[in-house]
Amino acid sequence: MKSNQTREWIISCATNLFMTKGYDAISIHEILKAANCSVSLFYYYFSSKDELFNECLHSFLKNYEETINTLLKNIDFDSPKILFDIFINITIKNKDKLENHIHWTFLNSLRTYYLTLTTEACKRILVEGAKKNMYNITTEEASALSYMLGNGICSAILYQTKEEFSSQYNTYIKYMTGILENIKRTINDCINWRKCFWKN
Repeated sequence: MKSNQTREWIISCATNLFMTKGYDAISIHEILKAANCSVSLFYYYFSSKDELFNECLHSFLKNYEETINTLLKNIDFDSPKILFDIFINITIKNKDKLENHIHWTFLNSLRTYYLTLTTEACKRILVEGAKKNMYNITTEEASALSYMLGNGICSAILYQTKEEFSSQYNTYIKYMTGILENIKRTINDCINWRKCFWKN
C-alpha cells in the first residue's frame, strides 16, 4: 500500500471507530488493530490520537470545505445575498452528514469544526464585499460582523433538523438580507449591546 493510501486507510478506520464509539472509548491500540498497522507506522503519520482525531474531522467534511473554497474563488458577485443563498444551500445539502448514528463526542467536534469553516467563509464574503465598497463599512467591521452571521445562521442550520431549517429557509434569507441592507446599523447595535452587557 502506498504511503498516502496507508495514511488515508488509518484515517478511514479511525473515523469509523470515533463515529460509533466516541473519542474517549477508543484507544490507539484499537485503531492499530482495525487498520492492521504497527505502532511505528502509526507514529510515522500521526504524533498523537488528538492529531488523528482532527484529521478525521477534516476528512469527514473535506467535500464541503472544497465546495466552499471553490465558491469563494469566484468572489465577483453582484449581490452578497446571492452568494449567501448559494452558501446556505450547500450547507443544507451537507447537513445529512451531521445527523444520525454518530456518537455525540464526534458529532459535537464536527459541529465545532463546521462552525469554524462557515464563519471563516462568511468573513471572506463580507471582507471582500467591503473592499469592493458594496456596503459602507471597513474591512475590520466586516470581519467582526462575520462572526455574528456565521454563528447565528450556521448554528440554526446545525442544531435544527433539515426539515425544520428548510421550512424556515425564506425567513433566514430575509433576515440575512436585512442585516446586509442595514449593515452599519447592525454593527452599531452589536457594539451598543456589548457595552450594555459589560456595564451590567
